[in-house]
Amino acid sequence: IRLSNVYCFLRMFHRALRALQDAEGKDINDERAKVWKLVYEYNMKNENDEDAKDRLNKSKNDTEVEKCMKDPEVQSFMQKMQSGGNAQADFMNNNDIRKKIEFLMAAGIVRMG
Repeated sequence: IRLSNVYCFLRMFHRALRALQDAEGKDINDERAKVWKLVYEYNMKNENDEDAKDRLNKSKNDTEVEKCMKDPEVQSFMQKMQSGGNAQADFMNNNDIRKKIEFLMAAGIVRMG
């Protein structure tokens, strides 16, 4: 949980969520909810901020983010969302894809809402 807090401080929310996946304990769900709240607040507050652009550039250089972006199912989801399709329901039912999209959202690559 401490490692997750450090990543949150560094605005590396995707890494904070990964650290929580590896952690054990009863407070994990509470901590995960806190991280997602920070992600949402940060994305809404810093929509055009230079800090958000810097975070996006750092995320693009992350190997885990790159791996998720190269996944064919993730690419298909992104294409359908960009073309205005209602792909959310189809893909969010797939646990593997949902986790990858959530990871990309936390990294600042994908924005919804």
